[in-house]
Amino acid sequence: MSILTVDSIVAGYGETEVLHGVSIRVEAGESVTIFGPNGCGKSTLMKTIFGLLTPKRGRVNFEDADITGMPTESLIRMGMSYVPQTNNIFPSLTIQENLEMGAFVDGSNAEAQIAEMYRMFPDLERSRRQRASSLSGGQRQMLAFGRALMLEPRLLLLDEPSAGLSPIMTQLIFDRLYDIQQTGVAILIIEHNIRVALSMSNRGYVLANGENQLDGSAASLLDNPEIGRLYLGGAS
Repeated sequence: MSILTVDSIVAGYGETEVLHGVSIRVEAGESVTIFGPNGCGKSTLMKTIFGLLTPKRGRVNFEDADITGMPTESLIRMGMSYVPQTNNIFPSLTIQENLEMGAFVDGSNAEAQIAEMYRMFPDLERSRRQRASSLSGGQRQMLAFGRALMLEPRLLLLDEPSAGLSPIMTQLIFDRLYDIQQTGVAILIIEHNIRVALSMSNRGYVLANGENQLDGSAASLLDNPEIGRLYLGGAS
């Protein structure tokens, strides 16, 4: 069953059209990677799915509901979370306070949820009273994931979660993402470390010039010589 279906989306900024009829789908519980050259519309697609941009044409369905152009707050309440590449935590708040902010939809189970986040991200528990501004890049990403997961999403949208991280921290982040997927959360991810992202994904989509270029199983994309030549030569 598809948890997310994006059908022929046309979107952009003002008069500038960035997406020219992009279509993707995410099945319940699977991980899907989107990649392609810079400026191909990956982040624009993510923002359109999450209601931060209103498409000019096309449709977005979440489970059985048409959510095209629906306000972001409504999508969060329906079970969708988004972790942007930057500005994804509250740096002036402590780790604990950031996680508490993640329980704004329903705080009735916040204490148990926070305990689960600390179990999943033990580095955060050790620094729970520190301001988030003191965290390393990898710790900030873990906190951003934890805050998003406090909403108990069924679909998690991630935009470049390993940006600026070392190879060791990148692998740690993706290990945690694999753990998250095993809980049944579907993941849609934009990532420049394509080899690492596809290794934990079920399927992938390649975008180019705001259009679908290629899609397939993660294994088939990793084995595709053209994909290897264009995108995997410098991937870690």
